[in-house]
Amino acid sequence: MKYYCQYSYWQIGKVPFSVVCGLTNIQYLTCMNKSLLAFLALYCMCGCSSNFEYRSLSQYKIDTTALKDGDTIRVIFSSGGPNSNEDREYLYHLIAVNVNKPEDTVNVLVPEISSLDESDNIKVFASQNSATYKLFNSGKEISQIKHIDEAQPVEINKVVVHKDYLAPEDTHFPVIIGMLTESMSTLPVDTQKWINKY
Repeated sequence: MKYYCQYSYWQIGKVPFSVVCGLTNIQYLTCMNKSLLAFLALYCMCGCSSNFEYRSLSQYKIDTTALKDGDTIRVIFSSGGPNSNEDREYLYHLIAVNVNKPEDTVNVLVPEISSLDESDNIKVFASQNSATYKLFNSGKEISQIKHIDEAQPVEINKVVVHKDYLAPEDTHFPVIIGMLTESMSTLPVDTQKWINKY
């Protein structure tokens, strides 16, 4: 019997597990793939989200002067979260340094971190009151918004924290709500034109 994927089955002695169970190699591989997917889904539901807990936004003293719209920041810590937060259920906790004023370290609460990674941690800050924040956090498709006044951000009342990293979560730095954006000069030209309409 010829095996299609020799590293994907268990062996009992020198007899492949798939032969012991009476499965053909294709049936066995299909069964293993389904089992692996089920295990990964269960792990993510149970294991991944258990590292996080939520705090009420009311526990944070918000300082709207901690950063200005357009400030360039370097993110040095992120709480992460249990999922991509597409429904804007919570805010992520970041710690960032103002690039133009390195002595200014700030706690930044943001609804999205999808554009953030270790190799791309320099971002432009947009405050909770900015048109950018309102557009991207209104819960509406951007194409449905005719005027910026129609874009009211979704109200978010909790912050996700990582239970294994509570020391950075409890810093004395000022706290501000906003979002991470890219520098206008790094955006495609058509996107720059679209943003300038508003």
